[in-house]
Amino acid sequence: MRHGKCPVNNFSCQFNAFLAHAKVDQGEFHYLRRTCLTMWLANGLSEYDVMNPAGHAAFETTRRFYLAVREDLLQRARSASAEAISGDFVAHLLRTPLRD
Repeated sequence: MRHGKCPVNNFSCQFNAFLAHAKVDQGEFHYLRRTCLTMWLANGLSEYDVMNPAGHAAFETTRRFYLAVREDLLQRARSASAEAISGDFVAHLLRTPLRD
């Protein structure tokens, strides 16, 4: 402690000033951690590579509390589901050559 102020409070003040400068109405530092872990997984890091620096013993903890469902992934899932439901999906599979 310095000058009677807790370092956590000093960090909070600096972080809030950063948010204000970025014109972000509200936020928590933990949001950055969640975004970072989500982006690591989305950009190809393995589940282990994401959970290990997060300090979690099980990936389920990382998944449950930190990984956001990104809108682009939801849209891709919706498109895949719509294609699977349509009659064209089976025809597409039959026309697609198998890859090695």
